[in-house]
Amino acid sequence: MASSSGGSGGGGFPPERKHGLLAMMAWGVLMPLGMMAARYFRRVDPYWFYAHMAIQAVAFTVGIASVVLGFRLNEDGLKNVDVHRALGIAILAMASLQVN
Repeated sequence: MASSSGGSGGGGFPPERKHGLLAMMAWGVLMPLGMMAARYFRRVDPYWFYAHMAIQAVAFTVGIASVVLGFRLNEDGLKNVDVHRALGIAILAMASLQVN
């Protein structure tokens, strides 16, 4: 029976895809969900804040993981990613400014 896992040899995602998936989940899905929790659920008084903080903390942690994986990819010899790296560092810096 043939394996349909795709990826490189050991199954699963290659590191580049893991980096992209983590970054997309953190900055593109979880952060906006946390913002929506703060914006639209204020009538549920103390709980909106706890939900907002929990979602944002998870998103920031996943974002840090994606950045760490991205730097590990860079050490593995990927070339011509200077603009991508600069944008990633800028996004991480701006997200870090939001953390209280």
